[in-house]
Amino acid sequence: MKPRISKVSVTATGSRPAAWTFTGKVVKGDEIRYEVRDHNYYRGNKWEFLIRVPKEKSKYIEVRPIKVPNIKVLAQLPKLAIAFRRATLRPNVGRYYCKVTVADLTGGARKAILSLKGWRALPWASELKGHLRKKAEVRVGKGTDRNSLVLLTERGDHEMMIKVFFVLKVWVLREGFNPYSLKIMDASEVRDVVNRR
Repeated sequence: MKPRISKVSVTATGSRPAAWTFTGKVVKGDEIRYEVRDHNYYRGNKWEFLIRVPKEKSKYIEVRPIKVPNIKVLAQLPKLAIAFRRATLRPNVGRYYCKVTVADLTGGARKAILSLKGWRALPWASELKGHLRKKAEVRVGKGTDRNSLVLLTERGDHEMMIKVFFVLKVWVLREGFNPYSLKIMDASEVRDVVNRR
């Protein structure tokens, strides 16, 4: 199956001022809740997401699910989040990006960094082709990850941010994508991995 982001519907249900911690520091801003339906599936398609938007534009926007379908392979998702950071290089100044790291179905690390080959191996990645960049195109960094892949979106495009979560986390787990072999597992392999946890 090839899920499509066009079949994911996102509806805002409310917001409130809030404070939270990120990497050990208190951040102030707004928490916005969204109801999400993944119409790629007939069952197990109701979600609720929380997006934390800081007042300071230099801080990270955090995207995470707070209610997930009752499916064993998805149980780890409330522990995972995607962080979007402000781009500082032209022509992308003011847009926000996240690193292309996918959920790890094998139960090893919580996330796996994808190369361009790995990205292209995702059957559902093509819809976000226009959002793909290298980190060196969006922000000057001190680390060694300047060639890492990132996905760009607008600061206020929370719908797209949630859809990015589906692309990098939800469907990787639900469809059984193994980032280390760059292939989709069959149903029996997925069951074996989940049962070993």
